[in-house]
Amino acid sequence: MKILYCLDKYLDSAGGADRAARGLAAALTEAGHEVRVVQAGKQAGEELFEDVRVRTVPLPASKLFRDSDWRMVRWNGLWYPVICDEINAFRPGLLITQNMLAPASVSAARSAGVKSAVFFHAYRGITPTLFRNADALAAEPISFMNAPLRSKLKWPIVKCSLNLYEKAYRASDLVIANSDYTAKVIKRFFAREAKVLYPITDITLPPPHTPQVNGPILFVKPQSIKGAQVLLATVAKLPEKQFVVVGKASERMRKKLIRMPNIEYHGWCSNMDEMYQQASLLLVPSQWPEPFGRVIVEAACYGVPCVASDAGAIPEAAGKGGILVQPPDAPGVTWAYAITMALSTEHYTTLSLAARAHAEALLKEHNAKRLLQVLGL
Repeated sequence: MKILYCLDKYLDSAGGADRAARGLAAALTEAGHEVRVVQAGKQAGEELFEDVRVRTVPLPASKLFRDSDWRMVRWNGLWYPVICDEINAFRPGLLITQNMLAPASVSAARSAGVKSAVFFHAYRGITPTLFRNADALAAEPISFMNAPLRSKLKWPIVKCSLNLYEKAYRASDLVIANSDYTAKVIKRFFAREAKVLYPITDITLPPPHTPQVNGPILFVKPQSIKGAQVLLATVAKLPEKQFVVVGKASERMRKKLIRMPNIEYHGWCSNMDEMYQQASLLLVPSQWPEPFGRVIVEAACYGVPCVASDAGAIPEAAGKGGILVQPPDAPGVTWAYAITMALSTEHYTTLSLAARAHAEALLKEHNAKRLLQVLGL
């Protein structure tokens, strides 16, 4: 079958959703399907990447006005005719899409009578708050009254953006959730049943690895929503422990990180396998209900357990291979205690083995075969 994959980022991105997309395209190609990708980018072009033909369509980006909701609405208006033309030229039997450009992609597929499938990866299409410090299964739907001030000041464009997302999720033939938790969120807000496929089909289980309990504690993506402030508070409580932080940080956060004597900050890292091999523990103090928690599974493949927030789908990703902390914004002393417990001799080996076993079980279930079953191929 010919399959058209339409999304805003496919190449040159280290994001989990984008890496998962490349893994899905590779699995579909290996299964004998012809996959063509159309992505947004800065320069128009077309190339063959791992047996997948990738076309890049430039969309305008203002250097002065960088509002994501405004960009989403404008880009979807420009994206619709692009995908209509692509469908007419390629004649796919299935269109797959995700993230910001899903609304126009689904609309173009429906106009052409082509089956569409949307992968759900994040909460941007439900609320601009991303359910920060809240449970998506209990939080009130976003409205002008409970929206943050930034969203109130541009409410018409925010509402337009949310309406476009909702229309896409309701109109698509198939919605695929990246966890059981987000499947429940989709049912609650969009009244749609979603099939579940963890975004890990591109992860390969490495040979068995025995992590060292005295290795550094790893933290990925030093962003506020990922718990960067919790990290700083925790590091201060554990001056005898060494921490490694990877991922792009704001200049303000970067300065805070490099001031801490027991933090080694690496910035963006292209070889995470090396980081996992050196780590003793993964710290994930997320301040939002993570839609999944791919980094937890990646670390667990190397037997690296986690200390993480008991929020969203993190329990699904961690299984018994970690210690969960509730609430996510618990003080640094609480997180420090959980880390000390995880690294204690009596707990560490058990957690490490459980982490590896859980990752192995997830990879065995959420693989290319399940992808084909979910898509009905």
